[in-house]
Amino acid sequence: MNISRLESLQKFLKENPEDSFTRYAIAMEHVSMKNIPQAISHLQDLIRHDSAYISAYHQLGNLYQTTGKPLDAVKTLEKGIELAEHLGEIHAQKEMQELLDDIVDSEL
Repeated sequence: MNISRLESLQKFLKENPEDSFTRYAIAMEHVSMKNIPQAISHLQDLIRHDSAYISAYHQLGNLYQTTGKPLDAVKTLEKGIELAEHLGEIHAQKEMQELLDDIVDSEL
C-alpha cells in the first residue's frame, strides 16, 4: 500500500526470516505498488523458501500471465495444482485450474 508498510514488513522479515506469510505480504505490497518485477522475485524466493506455500503459485502464475509469459504461468500453475491436490487444498486447486484453463484457451 505504501512504502512505510513495505518497510515495516521488511523489518519484520529480518526479525523473523522463516515467516512465509510476511514474505507473501511483501510480494503483495509490491503488486499493489505496481512493482511487478519485484513481486515476481519475492514470490520466486518464497517458493524456494517454502515450496508448500500454495498461494504463491497462484499469484506467481497470474503475474507471469499478465506480463506476457504464458509458458512460465502454465508451468507454475501446474506445480501449484499438483501441490494443492497433494495437500487436499481443493479450493486453491480449483482456482489455479480455472486460471490455467483461461491461459491455455486464450494464449496457447
